[in-house]
Amino acid sequence: MKNKIFKAIKDFNMLESANSVIIGVSGGMDSVSLLHFFINNFKIKIMAVHINHNLRGEESVRDESFVRKLCNDFRIECIVGSFDVLKISRAKKKGIEETAREIRYDFFRKISKKNNSKIATAHTLSDNVETVFLNLTRGCGLSGLAGIPPVRNNIIRPLIYVTRAEIENYIKDNNLSYVSDSSNFSDLYSRNKIRHNIIPEFFKINSNFEQNVGRFIFQVQKENEYLDYLSKNAFKNTNFECEKIKILPNALKNRVYKLILNHFSTNIESRHIKLAAELLSGRINAFNLPGNKKVLIKNGLLICEDSSKAKNFKNFNSKKFSICIFSVHDLNINIEESKDFLFDLKTDVSNFGFRTIKEGDVFRPQNRGCRKILRKLFNELKIPVLKRKELGILVDKSCGEIVWVESVGVSENYKVTKDSKFIGKVCIN
Repeated sequence: MKNKIFKAIKDFNMLESANSVIIGVSGGMDSVSLLHFFINNFKIKIMAVHINHNLRGEESVRDESFVRKLCNDFRIECIVGSFDVLKISRAKKKGIEETAREIRYDFFRKISKKNNSKIATAHTLSDNVETVFLNLTRGCGLSGLAGIPPVRNNIIRPLIYVTRAEIENYIKDNNLSYVSDSSNFSDLYSRNKIRHNIIPEFFKINSNFEQNVGRFIFQVQKENEYLDYLSKNAFKNTNFECEKIKILPNALKNRVYKLILNHFSTNIESRHIKLAAELLSGRINAFNLPGNKKVLIKNGLLICEDSSKAKNFKNFNSKKFSICIFSVHDLNINIEESKDFLFDLKTDVSNFGFRTIKEGDVFRPQNRGCRKILRKLFNELKIPVLKRKELGILVDKSCGEIVWVESVGVSENYKVTKDSKFIGKVCIN
């Protein structure tokens, strides 16, 4: 087991530039083994994070107490997050498992960012095999067959080559205590049905079943990464032009559709990708995306419009400000004539909003190579003091930067260029 962990860490550069590691510890065999292994084999700062989902009553309390004591015995810091997953899942109208996973990784990321640490989770080869079978039952593509990635951003999985049987031996050899999650024994859950009833049948056929599937998974991961690379390049080269998208190899089309739709909106599902294919084939004229957005073909381009064609209305002293969205190739706009109102829509239109001037506002005028305090810029442009409080200001809320100022124009950082894909136009009525 030791050699497999070191091999995984080396193969995927898991600890590259790592000064500390946060280990997710549930209290089960896998996470206890991972924590013990790291403490005894690495001279870097190690912290444990435990998430209490409050789903199993006294058992959840027991698990938290166990992890706290374990960390105290190991003399390492223990960070505990407690969440009412059932209540949150109902509020979000999502499944319990999905909600728990989102909460878990959000909490991990916050702790990781605060401590500039890697996040290590205790997913094993056995978990990976089960995941692939589970994905198959749901009708997955190549990405589903690739299973659990060994590394995703700053999340690492050092046990990804290790089987559950090897974990059990490690626990026994090192005389380690652990807790068992009673839900793992119930066949009410799909994963448990696969673990208890299906996987054992494959072991009867071949005792090296897990290792063989593991080799298959890692080969699929490599091929999937290559297709992702090709798809990203194809996405850039098509420039939203339908004819270029249509002639893409079939192996890339769905991936490119997904990249395009992710550019338009969030929460993209497989049904949206199917609708994109139908739109390109001419079977439908348009379809909707989350966020009141509509995808359609205009002037040979795949574009996205807000359902009302305008977004983010705001009224200042009887003036109504709004944003209209256009493709950079849209023939209905004259870039030169409207340049004082056109800006590069770098991010989702919902991230932009209008307001009036605030004390300390800073703006980057075009072609000046500097940032100016907005009040001083108004002085320079001789804009009357009484008029300044009525002027509309457009802000990119994702970063807080001022995009456009009425009577001044568009920021240098948001001016339309040859690389712009979508354009926002400030409309004043």
